[in-house]
Amino acid sequence: YDADEESSSAFQAQAFNILAGLGAFFTCAFIKTPFWKRWAFVIYIVGCVLLIMVLGIGVVAGGARRWLNLGFVRLQPSEIMKIGIILVMAKVFSSEHVPRNGFNFLQLFYPLGVILFPALLIVVQPDLGTMADMGKINNEMATLTRELSEKKTALENAYAKISELISTDYLT
Repeated sequence: YDADEESSSAFQAQAFNILAGLGAFFTCAFIKTPFWKRWAFVIYIVGCVLLIMVLGIGVVAGGARRWLNLGFVRLQPSEIMKIGIILVMAKVFSSEHVPRNGFNFLQLFYPLGVILFPALLIVVQPDLGTMADMGKINNEMATLTRELSEKKTALENAYAKISELISTDYLT
C-alpha cells in the first residue's frame, strides 16, 4: 500500500474528469438551439433506456443501484435524464401549441408524464436527491413558462397599441 501512489492516481482521475467535463461543457455551449430541439426526445429516450438498464445490470454503490459500469467509466443515467427532461420540457413549453392562458388541468398530463416515467424508474433505485432535483426542474420550468407567457402577452398588447398609434392619421 503506497499512499502517495494512490493519491496521485486519484488526482489524475479527477483531473481527467474535470477536463472531460469542461470539454463537454464548451462543446455543448457552442451547439445551436435547433440541434437541441431536434434531439431532445432522442436524449430523453436514451435516458429512459439507460434507467431501465440500471434496474437489470446496474452497479450497487452506497446501498443503491444507480450506476452503469461501462468499463472505462461509471455512468449515472439519472444525470442524463435531467438533461433530457429539461430539453423535452423546454420543447413542450416553447411550442406554438401552448395555450395563451397556460395549461389547464388535462393539458398538464403530457408534461407531467414526461417527468413521471423517469421519476418512477429513479424511485426504484432509490435516488431521492435526483428526485428532488427533478421536482425543482419541473417547478422552475413551469414558473419560467408562465412568466414568459405573461411577458409575451404584455409585449403583444404593447405592439398592438403602438401599431394603432402609428397607423392613426392625425392630420385629417
